[in-house]
Amino acid sequence: MGTTSNLKWIQKALAFRRPPIAWILVVACVSGGVEARGQMDSLADRLVPILAPGTSCMAQNDALRLVIAGCADEPEGHLLLFPLDSDGLLLEAMPTTVSLPDTDGLDNFSRKPLALLFHPTLPLLYVWQDIEPRRDVASKKTTIEDHLSHLLIYAVDQGTLRLEMTTGSGPGFAFAQSRASMATDPQGTRLFVGNLKRPKPPSETQDPNDLRTQFSPGGASIGYYNLDEKGMPLPTRVPVEGKLDQRGLQEFQWRVQPNPTDIGHVRGQPTGLGFVAPNRHVVLLGGVMDGPAVWDTRNRRATLSLIRIPHPERDYAPGSEPGPDSPVLAMKGFGHNNIIGPHGTLPIIYGAQLNGPMLYRVEHAEGYPTMLPS
Repeated sequence: MGTTSNLKWIQKALAFRRPPIAWILVVACVSGGVEARGQMDSLADRLVPILAPGTSCMAQNDALRLVIAGCADEPEGHLLLFPLDSDGLLLEAMPTTVSLPDTDGLDNFSRKPLALLFHPTLPLLYVWQDIEPRRDVASKKTTIEDHLSHLLIYAVDQGTLRLEMTTGSGPGFAFAQSRASMATDPQGTRLFVGNLKRPKPPSETQDPNDLRTQFSPGGASIGYYNLDEKGMPLPTRVPVEGKLDQRGLQEFQWRVQPNPTDIGHVRGQPTGLGFVAPNRHVVLLGGVMDGPAVWDTRNRRATLSLIRIPHPERDYAPGSEPGPDSPVLAMKGFGHNNIIGPHGTLPIIYGAQLNGPMLYRVEHAEGYPTMLPS
């Protein structure tokens, strides 16, 4: 996305912002556009620095000629829009800044985007926002659930953003999370999201301000929005709690909210650690489990299937080298958070153990793994 000619742009950016401690260095790997400026000899030559304060997420779209960085609560804005040229390289121009919309009742909370995602075929940007964790966040639980809309949808028009829709509030959404993730299928008919929960029914002995008690056993959830032809979430039919119709049957109403899937005891608290959606029905996801999982939205009997990744020290017999011929003692797996992401064109996912040494690669056919992880 750029070459050493971007040094002038970087110098301008530093002179414009001037908060050296707040800036962090973000690098993005370039592919085809590099050849337009000459053959590069090393990986370092294929990395372009992008300066953005407190970056929490990024998204790139070559067709729209944009790289967008999501940042913590900054006076200049939460979203930084960096323009690209026709080769996908950074232009020597200052980024455009966009602030997340104001939210009534949450003026004292800092907000930041945790995930950015472009629609695969339409000029739309999906933003998942959350509040920064704070000591008094539990005491504001009801206010946050009522007023914080996690999902923001922007139309992208000639390098500018226009807010089209906000949704994603209520007790079914976890808040004060540190990570989030979203994905769409290649046709853009579904938007997959994490950070959902099933509220725990209150009890007389439960402290309503203790966030550790907000999840019922197995109450962590993931879900998806069905999208219309314009990329907007469609309403879904949901039951109205405690209300019956004139015939004494459960009353329903239409609301814009995700279709949830309870992921049970696989992980105790939902957090977005990567979705890979090769189609609208089968999705691979990362999380607090011993490896990635397959989410089959059509299978009511086996919705989730876990892929355990062998641990090179704990799972093999002492003195043996990990490999196909090594004796396996027990498939204990990682036991740590792991995050996944897709290959750009091949049916392959890559995963990494957070705060650990493990990397792995899994081949799949339409979301179903076909080979043992390597």
